[in-house]
Amino acid sequence: LRPQGSTPARTATLEFWRIGTELAHHFECRLDSAPFAMCTSPMNYTDLAPGSHRVEVRAVDALGNSSVIETADWTVTDNIQTVALYHFDSATGELNDSSYYSGTANPNNLINVSSTLVNPGRFEQGRKFVSSSRQFLTTPHKISFESLGDQLAVEGFFLFSSLPGNGKQMALISKSSAIAGGFGWELVLRRTSSSEKVLVFRASIDGGNTMKEAVSAPLAINVGAYYHVLATFSGGRTESGSVRLYLNGARVSATEFINSNGTIARIATPTAPLYIGRNATDLAYLNGRVDEVCIDNRVNKYNPNGFPMPASTCSPQ
Repeated sequence: LRPQGSTPARTATLEFWRIGTELAHHFECRLDSAPFAMCTSPMNYTDLAPGSHRVEVRAVDALGNSSVIETADWTVTDNIQTVALYHFDSATGELNDSSYYSGTANPNNLINVSSTLVNPGRFEQGRKFVSSSRQFLTTPHKISFESLGDQLAVEGFFLFSSLPGNGKQMALISKSSAIAGGFGWELVLRRTSSSEKVLVFRASIDGGNTMKEAVSAPLAINVGAYYHVLATFSGGRTESGSVRLYLNGARVSATEFINSNGTIARIATPTAPLYIGRNATDLAYLNGRVDEVCIDNRVNKYNPNGFPMPASTCSPQ
């Protein structure tokens, strides 16, 4: 059974099965104080309120005899919206997570793969990546990332030392494996022709099997300057989820992701690592600099029509 511990996720998926020689006619589940009802695995729960929750599962044979009840207990927190926050400054720990998870046993601290500290960054210090040396930052999957399915906001300041070649792309931030069944999401800069550069947000909303794309209009992005890039996803209620892309506070794309199988549009949250400066789907590396990366599980602090470009470092929510 899953989940366990504390998480800001308002959704939960539980898997269960019968172990032993006796055959189960069916399973019954209940959430908190609700009565037992017939259920099948996996069992999905949505719109969970903050607080403690318990799911109980029992197997029932053809005569109506019940098995021992198995339980899963966890807590939905309401006070942490920023899942990961990276200032890249020596004062805060250049690879440390500065979200409120930093004060818990499960901070999303980064592991460095050859990138270097640069001074100045966009504000104070930042990180430099050389694509030819395959430099990037990463952190393993943790339960906090599972709160990003219904809503996701991922932003950062990016300076490009070079631009992708025609038909190529550079990965900014990603959390996805390279194979179907493990797809998640990624944010990239793509060059579609000799003169056109676009931002692309790719995500799976069908459980990790396929990826959909939101593509911006052509953008005036050049080398040597920092750009604030933001992608948001808002779903979790119907089969449609809204994707918005912003450059320096101006909205440059508005796209609807429709789940073709008719189920709720929710970004897959695979156990793949989080990457900054690369992705797993096509090993596209960033050539440039990064500062102030922030990943939230709420999008309500952003005006959907645009907003002033941030003039200071991010603060955890």
